[in-house]
Amino acid sequence: MGRLSQNLRNSKPTKFKALLVLVFCSLLISAQASYTVKDFHSIWPWQYIGDGLYEVDIGISQGTKSADRSLPDGAIVLAVGDINDSKHNDLISMSDDQMTVTVSYFNNDEYNFDKQKVLPTGDCKTSAAFIISNLNYRIALVCTEDPNHDYVKLFKNDDKFSSETLSSFKMKKGSQPLFIDINSDTFLDLVYNQDVTSNSFDIRVALYNEDNAGFETSTQGLLEEYLYENPSLGCQSLPNKEQLILESPNFSSNIDVNNDCVSDLYLNVVNTAGESKGLMLISTRIKNNAQEFRRYCLVEADNLSSSKLSSPVFADFDKDASVDKAFFNTETNSIYVYYNEMQANGPSSSSLCKSMPLIENSESETDFNSYSLFENVFDVISIGSTTGLYANSLVSNFIPGQMRVGDIDSNGFPDILITKTTPDGNPSTTILVNTECTTQDSASPTSEQDTKNEDCKKRTFDTSHDYTTLTDQIDTSLYAFFLDFDDNGREDIILVGMGTSGKTVARAFYNNYARDSYYITATSYTSSSSSFGSKVYGSTYRGIYTTLQDSNKVFVSFQNVRNSYGALEAPVATFAIGRSNNYIEDFTATYPIQKYTKAGGKDKLSVEVNTWTPIIPNSHLLVDLSAKTANKWGIKLLINPTDSFILVGIILTLILIIIGGIIIYIHRQEKKEDDKERNPGLDFF
Repeated sequence: MGRLSQNLRNSKPTKFKALLVLVFCSLLISAQASYTVKDFHSIWPWQYIGDGLYEVDIGISQGTKSADRSLPDGAIVLAVGDINDSKHNDLISMSDDQMTVTVSYFNNDEYNFDKQKVLPTGDCKTSAAFIISNLNYRIALVCTEDPNHDYVKLFKNDDKFSSETLSSFKMKKGSQPLFIDINSDTFLDLVYNQDVTSNSFDIRVALYNEDNAGFETSTQGLLEEYLYENPSLGCQSLPNKEQLILESPNFSSNIDVNNDCVSDLYLNVVNTAGESKGLMLISTRIKNNAQEFRRYCLVEADNLSSSKLSSPVFADFDKDASVDKAFFNTETNSIYVYYNEMQANGPSSSSLCKSMPLIENSESETDFNSYSLFENVFDVISIGSTTGLYANSLVSNFIPGQMRVGDIDSNGFPDILITKTTPDGNPSTTILVNTECTTQDSASPTSEQDTKNEDCKKRTFDTSHDYTTLTDQIDTSLYAFFLDFDDNGREDIILVGMGTSGKTVARAFYNNYARDSYYITATSYTSSSSSFGSKVYGSTYRGIYTTLQDSNKVFVSFQNVRNSYGALEAPVATFAIGRSNNYIEDFTATYPIQKYTKAGGKDKLSVEVNTWTPIIPNSHLLVDLSAKTANKWGIKLLINPTDSFILVGIILTLILIIIGGIIIYIHRQEKKEDDKERNPGLDFF
């Protein structure tokens, strides 16, 4: 009996160790589990998944076939946007051989892309995809199988994806077009390089005709028709403008840089000598007799080739409601940030927008005299262990190496996502977090990845250990971009990389750093009151919010800053307010719209502005611009202040039950005391 008792005592540690191993294995399996976005939306606190960047399954199985989905080998993601009017972003991808294009639709109930449809592209060997604002068509593909030229093919948003080939527009081989509303009618026009080099305004514009619901076959020279030159008024002359073409890759951007709430145009061009230039063109109104129309005034030109600058991006990096610009320097492998010198608009409804510049023939001087937008002195922010932007030959013709901007930590300061080349030639996708400048001894950095610079004036961009899950994708990263999967105001990430089968795969990373932050998002659409997918690119939004210090500040946000060459920008303007949970005051949407007389002639260019107040934080705004006057614009609010209403209701119910029980108990005790006082004889017993 004693031996048996001793054996039992000796077996306890063994059983305990086995239990520990079982628990450890369970935790390990749990840690390695494949998450979905829906897993992060549980209301129960014990099911909360901790802070971090997690790889998630978003319903796209590259290189596999199943009963409900059929994706070809490879998935080079080309475009993001709302295709089926669901008010959520879908994806367009193509196979590695460029012959199969797939549309993946987002299911908001399941938080994944659970439905795929293959576009009937025929012989179209695809090199680019765009989701466009159009009455009849929603998708545009660039087809490149012809040995002499490229062309555009349009697809309707219907069950059969009815298509039309734009045979009138033969594009220069290997180039990609730019879709922009050049004539202010809220519809996207087609800007492209023509297939022959004539050195006579080869950048052509095919205007979209609303009446005919198609592109006009008679084209115009962009710089010939829409560039206004008058050095005496401050609009610079552009030498040899007739010989310029859109550069490939093309980083042109549509964004307001002079705070008049009208988007300007940064045009990325190249001359016959192969020199790259960035032209800062300010939107202005030209008044000629009784007519007003939109033209562009050249105020600054960046010599990108000689300065070794690439991948220009625009964002309000220092959160002063004025847009700054940044470049990647290919010689020093640094980020150069130029801050906007224009004074920000004041925090009041009467001063949110400056007046759009007006030029009349009789004027002797305008605002453009001695015009200066960006500071000459720039921040230099070095990026460690970098030999350049990564460009794999498999995808570089479709998605060039570039910087992308998004607010990953939801503090209102835009961060940068970059896929770079390491000294050993491998790719490395990195998040550079926008932080305050600090002075540091650069001779003894705290880590190899430290990017702080003691010469920084305003902001710096630091690598963060929070996002090493993304950084560790060595040998697989091709490019990455931001996409908010569940519209919670936090930027998630899709990384396109190489799978084990040697085919491209799209991998999703969910940003679950639950910052104590509020946000506002907005999307403008046109065409009709139900066509949410017909987005207006170039809309600007401004508003006023109250900080925790009880001061009013202006914020600015834009819809689709860049929709050229592999931009992969969702057509949603997002601004992280920070910790203030006050109402958004004077939320303002602005768009310039060309007015016409009854006879069909140009009347005036009216900057249409509408303001709504108050707006609840954590709202997604849908602004209907189908009417040509702002007082007829509509707005829909999709409000999501919290995901925990049910949990809050349950907790409040339990609290009420507990309080009710206490009240009943106290009431019964008081009743007993009252009964004793009314019957003193009972004390005898």
